[in-house]
Amino acid sequence: MQTIWYKNFGGPEDDIGYDIVELPSGKIAVLATANDWSWSVPFERGLGGDLSDTLGNMDTWVLMLDNSGNLLWEDVYGTTDADGAFSMIYTQDHHLLIGGNTYGNDTHLLGHHGPVFTHLDWSLMKIDTLGNVIWGKQIGGTVNEQDMSPLTETANGDIMFAGSTTSIDYDCIDSDGILPQNDTSGYNKIFVGCFDKNGNRKWNIRVGTYRETGIAAWRRAAHFNSNTQMLTVIGAALYGYLPWPQYSFSGLIDNRFDIVLMQVDTSGNVSWKNSFGGADKDGGYFICEDPYKNGLVCGGTLQSNDGIYGREIDSIIGTNAGPRATLCFTDELGEIKHTYRMNESDTAKTAMGTRVEDLIVYRDKLLCAYTGQNPDSTCTKKGDPFPGGTYNISFIIPKNVIEPPDTNKTDTIPNFGNAVFLVYPNPTNDILTIRQKESEPFELILYNTSGQVVRRKRFTEKENRLFVKDLAVGLYFLNLKTANNKFNFKILKK
Repeated sequence: MQTIWYKNFGGPEDDIGYDIVELPSGKIAVLATANDWSWSVPFERGLGGDLSDTLGNMDTWVLMLDNSGNLLWEDVYGTTDADGAFSMIYTQDHHLLIGGNTYGNDTHLLGHHGPVFTHLDWSLMKIDTLGNVIWGKQIGGTVNEQDMSPLTETANGDIMFAGSTTSIDYDCIDSDGILPQNDTSGYNKIFVGCFDKNGNRKWNIRVGTYRETGIAAWRRAAHFNSNTQMLTVIGAALYGYLPWPQYSFSGLIDNRFDIVLMQVDTSGNVSWKNSFGGADKDGGYFICEDPYKNGLVCGGTLQSNDGIYGREIDSIIGTNAGPRATLCFTDELGEIKHTYRMNESDTAKTAMGTRVEDLIVYRDKLLCAYTGQNPDSTCTKKGDPFPGGTYNISFIIPKNVIEPPDTNKTDTIPNFGNAVFLVYPNPTNDILTIRQKESEPFELILYNTSGQVVRRKRFTEKENRLFVKDLAVGLYFLNLKTANNKFNFKILKK
């Protein structure tokens, strides 16, 4: 990998970049937070450097660069109180949509729901590619809204995101207007909301236990699948059940955090919820699709070294059950299949511990960045260690190390003969393999005997897997559609 160009932007105080978007024109939009930590003195307009102006103690800062990294324009947005923005997307109507938090109630963001300066609201703002504000919105209730996931845009131009909220009013009442009984605990819940292209709320849901439940701050804690139009959210929850089971997660352990997963469609319906972890503190920060097999990859930290309720957690290296950066591989329904802990020999972890800091799929490779203390030879150590000897570490996860074993593997693979597709094993218990003679994109639709669609996916690889473990025992009809042909199969689920 070769560096093409390198640029540095900032003002006289601390400035932090959070997101970057390449426009169809080749221009590059950069989202950052510009800080002025002089909280007790009046602000000075025009601070110098690349930062031409400020509004408050902390502002949303957008920079537009050409494809060589030269600054075309920059501007700050928000209120005269503290604001932060962590996610930016280029929308179907050719604008930039920015998501974050605010303490204020003026300038570009009006409608704060709680006391200013002490209570956070989420913020949505849309600007054009010249930096002009089109609209700004505040979303939330009278307590606190924080930990916003990356923004995502659905096929019809709606906006979805997840977050953590302690409010039970205004935008944080469920779309049906009903709150779970006794939900006045003051603990966080996971919020998932959908808004139209002008920022108007269409629906939202709150999911959690009677104790703390939430996502990690400004992490990649949600993943949107553009093919299935499903949003998967990862977070952490403490044990505690609400009277209505649909609002909670099963299998949580008392007084310890577990990783929680949930999948929501574009209408606000929860397709499934799941949790896994051990008897100690575990949490999830990042989620993406598995680039090697159908399913999900979750990144986070696990302190447990046991498996609870059948949720297998691989043994920790060493004797100290300190936090370890870990990847968890699940099937399409969030059921854990395999875990992979970063290979570190140090047995005495500090309070800083190790955790996955980022997780992305790039060119069919899974790239992982995490903090750790004693990286092995497969990792690239970056820079000087932090206090306590912790390094930033990044490496490509090798397929032959992390790929979970295929428990449904068949010793004998059928021959193609004149067939275009092979579908096996049939009957099947949990996984159906679909192989094609030539690699060609195709759509898969699985129907039950009542004609209802129970699975719909698009595949492009020669060998693909479909998870059917959750389906009822019985007969199903499988339709495979390429650009020019259709193929039908009968499938028996055992």
